[in-house]
Amino acid sequence: LTLDQRKHEFDSRLVDALSSLIFVAAEAGSRRCRQKLTQYEKHFARRRKRGHVTPEEEDLYETKCLALQRRSRVCHVCWWETDAANGNVTIYPEGKDPKDVHFKTSFTNIRDLRAYVKTHLRSFKEPGGCALLLETIVHCHGPYLKEPDRLLNYCCHLSVKQLEKSNKNKDGMAMVREEHDCVTTELLSLLLTGDVHSTCENWSADALGVGLLRMDNNGIAPVGNRLRRPLKPIWICLGDFGYSTLFLEMKDFVGSINSLEDPGKAFRLAHWNCWSGERTSFRVITSMHDKEPYDTGGRRWLSTISDSEQDGRSVMDSISARLHIEQNRDAPMPITRINPDLRPITDEELLLVSFHPDDEKYYPGPGQCRRWRFRFASTALNNSPVLMGNAGWIPFYRLRGRQRQIVEMKLAPRICAIVRSRWPLATVRDFSPAGKFPAV
Repeated sequence: LTLDQRKHEFDSRLVDALSSLIFVAAEAGSRRCRQKLTQYEKHFARRRKRGHVTPEEEDLYETKCLALQRRSRVCHVCWWETDAANGNVTIYPEGKDPKDVHFKTSFTNIRDLRAYVKTHLRSFKEPGGCALLLETIVHCHGPYLKEPDRLLNYCCHLSVKQLEKSNKNKDGMAMVREEHDCVTTELLSLLLTGDVHSTCENWSADALGVGLLRMDNNGIAPVGNRLRRPLKPIWICLGDFGYSTLFLEMKDFVGSINSLEDPGKAFRLAHWNCWSGERTSFRVITSMHDKEPYDTGGRRWLSTISDSEQDGRSVMDSISARLHIEQNRDAPMPITRINPDLRPITDEELLLVSFHPDDEKYYPGPGQCRRWRFRFASTALNNSPVLMGNAGWIPFYRLRGRQRQIVEMKLAPRICAIVRSRWPLATVRDFSPAGKFPAV
C-alpha cells in the first residue's frame, strides 16, 4: 500500500484491532456469566429436589436467572465524561492531573462492540486512550473475573528517567528496557486469551491467531509451543527494549505456512518496531542438520500442499490435515540428538564467554571480531580442558564447533536470538535495509 492508502486504511484497521481485543474480554466475561448461571441452576435444582424452596425464593431464582442471561449478552464499556453544558462534548484528559480524570460506563450488546469502538475512536487515539482501553477490557470481563494481585508494573517514572538519561540509543531511537515495562505476563495473557496466566506456558492466543517469541533471560519460564507456533505467522516479540512485531512476508513465499517447519526452508520475515516506526526484513533459512521434518511421524505431503491448492481435497483429508497440524503445534521444539554441539545456544553459555578488553579497544565493532581473543568460563562446554578455569585467551581462528557458535551468537544482532527461539540453529541473513538490524 502507498502512504496515502495506509493513512486511509488506518482508522478502519485500528477499529478492527481494538474491537477484537475488547471482544475477547467480552466473550470471556459472557462465558463466566453462563458458568455462574449453570452453577446457580444446579444448586437450586438440588434445593428443589429436597423441597426446601419457598415461593419467594422461586421468584428470586427466576429474577436472578434472567439477570445472568441478560448480563451474558452485554458487556460493560467505558468512555470519557462529557460536558452537559456544551452539548455533551467529550472531555478529553489531555493536560489534566490523572486524579481529576473520570470516565462513564454503560452496557452494550457484545455484537455492537465495533460500533462502540468506531463511535469513540478519537478517545482511544487521544492521550489517555490506552488507559481507556484497559479500563474497558477489565470492565468487559465482568464481576466474576478473579484478578491477580497485579496487572501492571507502575514503572513510568523509571522509564522517564531512563529516556532522559540515555535520550537515544546508538540507532537514534528512544527505548524502554524490559525491566521498566509496565505489562505483566498476567495482563498480556488477559488481553490475548481472556484468562489470566502467570507464565507463557500451557496457553495460546488462538482467538486472535497470533503467537509470542521471547528471549529466555534471567531464568524466565520458556514460551509454550502453541505460542511459538501460532495459527497465523505473526508473533509479538518481547526483547531487551520492550515489544515489537514479527510476521511472515507472503510476497514470493512458496508453499503452505505449515512448511515453515521443513529443514532448509527459506523465507523472509518482517519486523515492525512501534517505538521507531521502522520496518526491517531479513531472510531465515532453517537448519539442515535434522534430515527429517520437525514433525517426524507425520505425512510429508501435508507440508507441501500450498494454501491455494486446498480445492479438490475431500472433507476427510481436510479434517485429517487439520488434526495433524494441531498435533504438531503441541509437539516439542526440535532438539538435535545426534551431535550435542548442534543444540541451541543457551543464555547461560552466552554470559560465560568474554572478550579480551584490549582487542575490543583496538579493533572496535563486531565486524572486527575475527581479530579478537575469547575466554570461556569453567564447565561452560562439557568441562573441556582447554576451557577450564583461567585458561588462556583463544583467538577466533582457533575456535572450533560449539565455541565458534557461541561467539557468533554473542556478537549477532539480538533478533537472531528471538528467531532461534522459534527455529533452532536457523541462519538469519540479508537484512533490508542493508546493515540495519531490528531493534528488539
